[in-house]
Amino acid sequence: MRNFGLLKSIVENALVKTYKTEDFKQIIKEFRDFIKDNKFVGELYVEYGSLMKTKGLNEEVAKEFLGLSVDFIKSTINNNKREFEQFDAWVETLGENVENQYELLDNMVFAKTADDFTKLVESRKQMWKLMSDAKEESTLTESINIPLESMFGVAADTFAKEYSQLSESELFELKSILRMSQDELNEGIERLKTEVLGKLSIVNESDEDTNKKLNETKQRIESTPIDSISYYKLKKLSEGL
Repeated sequence: MRNFGLLKSIVENALVKTYKTEDFKQIIKEFRDFIKDNKFVGELYVEYGSLMKTKGLNEEVAKEFLGLSVDFIKSTINNNKREFEQFDAWVETLGENVENQYELLDNMVFAKTADDFTKLVESRKQMWKLMSDAKEESTLTESINIPLESMFGVAADTFAKEYSQLSESELFELKSILRMSQDELNEGIERLKTEVLGKLSIVNESDEDTNKKLNETKQRIESTPIDSISYYKLKKLSEGL
C-alpha cells in the first residue's frame, strides 16, 4: 500500500481538477460510497487533514497530541490493512501521482529504514512547530464545498481556537484525556452520548427549523468518532446542557 497521505493528496487533486464537471460528481459518489462501507479510511482521511490544520496549541500539548495521533493512525492501518489496500486500489483509478501534501505525517507513520527514521525525527520537529504556531486569520474566498471532513469529526480549526486559550486546570484535564486508553475512550464516549442524547430528548420545540437542527445534532452525536477530541467536546457539551 502506498502512503496514506499520498493517497489523500491524489483524491484532493482529482476533486480540484474535475470541479464543476460530471467527473467530479462521479468521484464524489464513489468516494462517499467507499467511505460508508470503510469507516476507518474515512476516519484517517479526516485525521490527516485535521492534524495538518491544527495550530495555536501549547507546545507540550502539541507534542503529546501528535504522538498519540500518530500511534492511533498506525494502529488503525495495521488493524485494517485490507480496507486501506482497497482504498489504494480505488485511488489508482484516479490516475497520476501528485505532490504529497501530507509528507510530514507520512514520514512519521510509515518509517521503516534508517533513512526513514532520520526523516521521522525532522518531520516530527516540523509538525510540533506547525501545531504550536499562532493561528493566522484568513480571508474567506470561493472554495469547493465538499463536506467530507464534517462527516466524521470536529474541525481542527475549532480545536485550535478553543484549546490555545486553556486555563491550567483545563489543560490538565485535556492531558488526562489524551492519556486515556482506547477502551476507556470507547466506554467514556458511549456514556457521554447517552447523557447528551438524554438531555436533548427532553427539549421540546414547536419551531420546525429548530426541531430539524436538534435532530441533525442528535444524528451527529450518534456518529461521534472514538477519539480524544470527541470525548472532550462531548464532555463539555454535556456539562453545558
